[in-house]
Formats: sequence, C-alpha cells, structure tokens
Amino acid sequence: MKEIGGSIKLETEPGKKTQLTISVPVSASISPMLLVSIKGNIYSIPLANVRTTALVEPDQIHKVEDRLMAWVDDEVIPVCAPAGLFPTIKEKGAFPIVILSDADRTGALVVDKLIGEEELLLKRLGKESVHGIRGATLLTDGSVSLIIDVESMLPAKEG
Repeated sequence: MKEIGGSIKLETEPGKKTQLTISVPVSASISPMLLVSIKGNIYSIPLANVRTTALVEPDQIHKVEDRLMAWVDDEVIPVCAPAGLFPTIKEKGAFPIVILSDADRTGALVVDKLIGEEELLLKRLGKESVHGIRGATLLTDGSVSLIIDVESMLPAKEG
C-alpha cells in the first residue's frame, strides 16, 4: 500500500467498535484490464474501452489513403497503436486484434497475443508521461505492464 501512496488505519474501541480505513490516492485505482502481448511485452487495456476481440486474416487489413484499415464483421475500422508499438502484420495466418472504442470513436489494435483479463491497480505516470501510455500496473507475477491510453491513440472523429 505504501508503494502507491496509500494507507491502512485500524481504530479499535474495546467492546464497542473496530474501524478499518483504507485510503487510496486518486492517482491509483483498481480497474478490469485486458492483457495483451505486443512485441514481447505485456500491455494492459482498460476493459471499459474494449468493444470486442477478433481473429483476422491478412486480407482483412488494407491500406486506404495512407492509413491501414481492418474489415471486421462488415465494418471498416482504422488500425491504431501507441507510438512504436505497431506489431508486424502477418502475411499468412490469422492474428488477433482488439476493437477499441470511446464515446464516438473506434479503432483496431493489432496484437501478437491475447492473454486474458485481470483486475489490476492502475498507477498514473507523473509529468514524464508517454503518448499512448496511461500508466503502469504490477501483474500477479510481479512484472510491470504499461497501460495503453486508448483515448489518445484512437483516430480523430471525421466530420
């Protein structure tokens, strides 16, 4: 708890009450996340921004006006990724994508592997933030996973 700047306080009045107070800073919160592997690293995506996942074939990804687009379930979705995290699109065989969305935008994130879902503690980055990265979290095995900032990487709404 100290690592995230929180505290636990226990107050007892014998025979009357016991009060446990847990304080967690606003900069940290627990959220359900989808874990994915991109270029050998594990990243976390807030489930609130995950519309669905899919396996796509290479012929479902096309370049349209200098932008990669994914054709998924009769919908054309822009392919997006945080800076420097664009995985290589396979020439043969299906590969996973995560369909991301916020209030009015949608994007397809190509990943190397879908790992699973976990409830994780989000710790926001300080002033040294990186575009496309919202924060970091510790996984159950003790390793660090960066949390993808979906809102910053989705394409701008057209129109």
